[in-house]
Amino acid sequence: MKSPCGFFLFVFFLINSSASLAQEAKFPDKRSISVSGKAEKSVPADKVEIFGEIRIVKDSLKESQELSKSSFDGMASKLSELGVSAEQIELRNHRIGKNFETIDRKRVQKGFYSERSFLITLTDVSKLDLVSQELASVKDIAVSSTSFQRSDEIDIRKKLRIEALVAAKEKAEAMAAVYGQKVGLPLHIEENSGGGVFSPNFINTRNTFSTAEGSSANGRVTLSATVRTTFELQ
Repeated sequence: MKSPCGFFLFVFFLINSSASLAQEAKFPDKRSISVSGKAEKSVPADKVEIFGEIRIVKDSLKESQELSKSSFDGMASKLSELGVSAEQIELRNHRIGKNFETIDRKRVQKGFYSERSFLITLTDVSKLDLVSQELASVKDIAVSSTSFQRSDEIDIRKKLRIEALVAAKEKAEAMAAVYGQKVGLPLHIEENSGGGVFSPNFINTRNTFSTAEGSSANGRVTLSATVRTTFELQ
């Protein structure tokens, strides 16, 4: 019986060989060079999204629902005092159900839960510390994630795409020059999705956080573009 590992390795090499042959088959009568190019930029965030949830467990379902709603309304009221409008606070989902706990290795029902997930969008990043402190002061509120963003992200991405293409051309020219060759017109252009599959209109985004000067407002957004281009050799 053949080893499953050997079979998968055979399929892997077969696919890769087919991909290489397919690439060569695209330009059978042309000598070409294929290179990748990348551009990246890190910029201060000008928008923050805070994802969280309010979870209340009580003996009755009605009571848990009422208290979770009261907690959500109370949160919105407190945040309004910090300059966060109601339009910036979005109720994303409301889940209810039986609450279970493990007691003596047995799953036992202990009341009912009401869980409201929410999204807070801050267009003033400097308010992040105050808002985070307010949310942390309420025991029934849990913040699951914070995402830093840029309002002009699309414009930045357009520029990065061009810079990545320029970088690819410069790399191709340098490599070709080693062999006394020059590059001609591009024969094929693809944008890398970052996962090995090429997809148009996709640019990688990364959030970073700096604690310099003890302020959360130092969150940054890193955008990158990666392209792969095939040039004709002259």
